[in-house]
Amino acid sequence: MRIYRVGVAFRSLAGLTGLALLTLFAGLVGMVSFEQFRQGFDQLASTQLRTLVAASQLGQQSEAIINQATDLLLAENQIERQRVAFTVTSLRSWIDQLIGRLGETMTNKASLKEIERIKNELIGQLDALNTLVEARLANGKMEHRAQEAVLALGGEVRTLGDSGAVSTDWRVLADRSLMLMLAGLVESDRAQLTQLATEAAQCTERVSSAAEPPEVAALILNMTVLATGEDGVFRLRQRSLDYRARIHAKVTEARATANTLTISVGNVIKELRQDIGERNGEFAAAVAERSRLLQVAMAACLLGVAFLMIYLHRAVILRLRNLQEVMRARVDGEDRPIPTHGNDELADMAKSLQFFVDAIDLRERELRKLSLAIHQSPATTIITDQQGVILYDNPKFSQTSGYAAGVEIGR
Repeated sequence: MRIYRVGVAFRSLAGLTGLALLTLFAGLVGMVSFEQFRQGFDQLASTQLRTLVAASQLGQQSEAIINQATDLLLAENQIERQRVAFTVTSLRSWIDQLIGRLGETMTNKASLKEIERIKNELIGQLDALNTLVEARLANGKMEHRAQEAVLALGGEVRTLGDSGAVSTDWRVLADRSLMLMLAGLVESDRAQLTQLATEAAQCTERVSSAAEPPEVAALILNMTVLATGEDGVFRLRQRSLDYRARIHAKVTEARATANTLTISVGNVIKELRQDIGERNGEFAAAVAERSRLLQVAMAACLLGVAFLMIYLHRAVILRLRNLQEVMRARVDGEDRPIPTHGNDELADMAKSLQFFVDAIDLRERELRKLSLAIHQSPATTIITDQQGVILYDNPKFSQTSGYAAGVEIGR
């Protein structure tokens, strides 16, 4: 029955195999870790960071669109208003795209719906503001025409007064009425505007009731329309003040809504940053864990290498060196025992050497016996080579031949 031994070669091979497996394990851990980290960072860059960038841009666009409310408020004509309205439309489209990007990556749909609702509310307020500004500009244009009409009537009154067609009292009343209209066109206080309208109506009434030539009837009618008509000076100014108040209120409302939108977007950005921070923390913990695992694997590799080197030094190098020293000592004549302990390849080699040494010693002892027998033999004995040259002669040869011992050797 064949018995398998765990020898030096097997142990060395097992140690090298273990080191190779440890190295392979460390390499696999490193590769798997790198791939996981790469996928994680790719996901973070493709989703979280894109979402964070989109949310940041959404906050910037929200601030930009509310700035357009101020531009609408300052618009002096329809062309400027249309330009601002076009800018608002462009910003609205850009905001819709950003919200769409957030919808593709955000997991908190409730926050996204709230942002969408606030955005729609803000856009509705800006649309209403645009309508109010459009109406205010149209009303302002009518005010400008009314002012031109008042000034034109003033010129006619002066002409009539200078020609003597009307009395001085009538001219004074007419001028007073026209001056009240001009004052009303620039009045910003509602109570004062009401007082001016009342005074103008009274003056116009007195102008109408005064006995004057028929040719001033059309002028009086125009003054009455400008003073008390639906599109008269004071009604136009009243609507202008109403538009101004409603526009300021709508701007305030839009700014409040924009601030709410900015806060909502800021909360989303805060959540995203917290999520990114948590993911970074998870990555850091995973990196630390894998790093410790790699350190343990590398330490195990180093310990394995050290153990294998120590084992090879003690089990192979030292034993071979000891065997070499024993063999040299035996060559020099020292009778030192060959170390044959163990049950491995080196022990088998030592046992084989011991076997050969023992066999050689036995042959040497037999040769010494044979040499002694020939040397002490009573018969003449010589040993020659193939050419007959004497290599050895015993003492009996010297006695018989008369030659001194060893003289004939080599002849």
